[in-house]
Amino acid sequence: MRKSVTWGLALACVAAASAATDGASANEMAAGQTVFASQGCDMCHAVPAAGIEAKMPALKAPPLPGSDAPTDEWTTSFLRGEVEKDGKPHAKKFTGSDEELATLLAWLRGLAS
Repeated sequence: MRKSVTWGLALACVAAASAATDGASANEMAAGQTVFASQGCDMCHAVPAAGIEAKMPALKAPPLPGSDAPTDEWTTSFLRGEVEKDGKPHAKKFTGSDEELATLLAWLRGLAS
């Protein structure tokens, strides 16, 4: 029994460490996922690396993070409705704070690495 508890704790620690990618802590990664959900990003976008499926897949938004992820500066402008991609604005403007947007982008970067 004691060995199984020890192994269980060890596996939990390994899982937490692997979730904290790109220098981001597990708390920072969780905060990014929270921003993603609170902004309704999961209505259109799936995030396979985090086990998130789009709630409305018929909208055909690309899964995140994309392999052609532009810079954070461009992505910030796109999500704020300041620039377009392929002649189209983002479907919904990001309404959170600059800090929340930075947290979201860090989470996506961490998943991509």
